[in-house]
Amino acid sequence: MPLFAKAFECSGKPLAIIEVGSSGGFGLLWPHLSYDYGSRGQVGEKDAPLTLRCRVFGGRGFRIPITLPPVVRQIGLELTPFDLGNDEDTRWLIALTAPNNLMAQEQVRTAIALARRDALEVRPGCVLDTLERAFGDLPGDSTCMVFHSLTAHHLQEQGKLEQYKELLGRLSCRRSFFQATVEWGSYAAEYGKPMSLRLQCWEMGRTTCINYGFTDPAADGRWVRSV
Repeated sequence: MPLFAKAFECSGKPLAIIEVGSSGGFGLLWPHLSYDYGSRGQVGEKDAPLTLRCRVFGGRGFRIPITLPPVVRQIGLELTPFDLGNDEDTRWLIALTAPNNLMAQEQVRTAIALARRDALEVRPGCVLDTLERAFGDLPGDSTCMVFHSLTAHHLQEQGKLEQYKELLGRLSCRRSFFQATVEWGSYAAEYGKPMSLRLQCWEMGRTTCINYGFTDPAADGRWVRSV
């Protein structure tokens, strides 16, 4: 969320977001949540149905916004999306949490209820086939963003990562955009190590990148070490 806020700060235009590897679409729920970063600050509605808590230490590069950035459209892309209207799919999502982690299970149930209420747009299919159309469907007068977490290594395993990067480069020749990622630099070499929080700006086939810090290997957002 702070990376989204930084993109909005840079552009001044509301966000239009594509999530790659959206699964059940939980990543698209961020505008409806509240966030507690301890002494670094809190943001979001106080009566939000779900509050995510994160401990931030280190430098001040990872800035917490005063208010959530505005968003005008969000599209999720997933090879085979979960159907949150299907009880079997929702039971599977809950089963992915640790058996003794009752708080995580309750968070998943809350997220499922929110996703059902908001009818999130998650499109099925390979990102190489769906991203360009989704990119074209974003409003013109907005800050275009692509984001994903723990997704790139799946593309790497399928031999699609370089094609994905080439596609991003081609799209940036049509319209500049931001890319926010929480990924390992190399899946095999960096598995189990803290993951980088990066915000990249794509423009005319070129990209500039800022590393804002690192987060826990489980990618559950419990802590961030800021640069």
